[in-house]
Amino acid sequence: MKYALIGGDLSYTYSQMIHNFLGYEYDLVVLKHNELSSFILAKDFKGINITNPYKQIVLPYCDSVSEYVCLTKSTNTIINNDGRLSAYNTDTSGFIYTLHRAGIKFEGRKVMIMGEGATSRSVRLTSKFCKARQIIHVGRKSSVNYQNCYDQNDTNVIVNATPVGTFPNNGEVLVDLKQFPHLEAVVDVVYNPLRTPLLIQAERLGLKTSSGLPMLAAQAKRSSELFRNDKLPSEVIEDIIEYISDKVLNIVLIGMPGCGKTTIGRMLSEKLQKTFLDTDELIKLNTGKSPEQIIKNNGESSFRKTERKTIYSLLGKKGNVISLGGGAIISKTACEALKQHSFVVYLHRDLSLLDEDKRPVLQRMSKQKLYEERKAAYESLADVKINNTGSFDTVIFDIIKAYKDFIRSNAL
Repeated sequence: MKYALIGGDLSYTYSQMIHNFLGYEYDLVVLKHNELSSFILAKDFKGINITNPYKQIVLPYCDSVSEYVCLTKSTNTIINNDGRLSAYNTDTSGFIYTLHRAGIKFEGRKVMIMGEGATSRSVRLTSKFCKARQIIHVGRKSSVNYQNCYDQNDTNVIVNATPVGTFPNNGEVLVDLKQFPHLEAVVDVVYNPLRTPLLIQAERLGLKTSSGLPMLAAQAKRSSELFRNDKLPSEVIEDIIEYISDKVLNIVLIGMPGCGKTTIGRMLSEKLQKTFLDTDELIKLNTGKSPEQIIKNNGESSFRKTERKTIYSLLGKKGNVISLGGGAIISKTACEALKQHSFVVYLHRDLSLLDEDKRPVLQRMSKQKLYEERKAAYESLADVKINNTGSFDTVIFDIIKAYKDFIRSNAL
């Protein structure tokens, strides 16, 4: 083994994908506390990355440490030079890249940093470098905790430097951003999912945001340079971000019944070489009954329960094109959870052009009334609204362009 990531739980990480993308084999090594010492002392590696909970624990095994390791008292990269172990911290440079990319300024701002671990210390150090006016440290056992932090309501930037919100526990949120009226930006170091509930709330408040993916990509680029003693072009960071985003982001299509989600979804999946999933088809596959049959025999509420369960079953899916039923947005919590791993497209079509065939909801309610009931929910959930009024090729082109623009945006 030449290169690897070590940690206590690596089920969420994209590090192996990134380093494989950079052109070399890279292993994931899950270690228990009692296995760490023998692994490090064996020195059977050229370079390793370290994540929780070992960023501090490994330091006594190192023969030399970089300046940033001294300042943060933690390391995320160790190089083996003929048996001599050298420790580095690339999280700091990775976080600085994240701020520059998203256009988030710390200078003269009051910055609130949530977390008590090694990543939090790296973020605090970066905040000092970036001339933050005031740095507030929030922790469960700190003087400023998650109950009284709202007293700091003049905070300008909030950074989540904890693992809270990481998949599969990606419904958790530590603070309510609405309680900070002077907030300008939010950074979440979590990168799986790409958009935590914290970031989704920040987006809706019109704040500048960034996920942890740019930080992960930038620190991986620097780690790779240390591993192989070879300088990489700066453009590699954006290449990594685009590669990972495209691999893990779903494209979810929402919209009125009969607006063309299934047809467009199939064509889009073929164009992008992604798997196509349709919740109505999945329901029929799992129950043996079509949505129309379930609604007719058991009522709409029974169907919505089945539909909601189907959406939740998709939360671990990544890199697909997914078509949701026209009324799926009624299951708001499930759809919001799906959005964390997805780029959501509201496919809009003129009401007069909607296909009403086998649409039981349209048969009991006018299209106009149904549209008025659902319009706000569609627009709230969507990242972009695309009109399905031209040719299929035009619609596919518009969706792909919006998707690529989203990936390249500063929000991820």
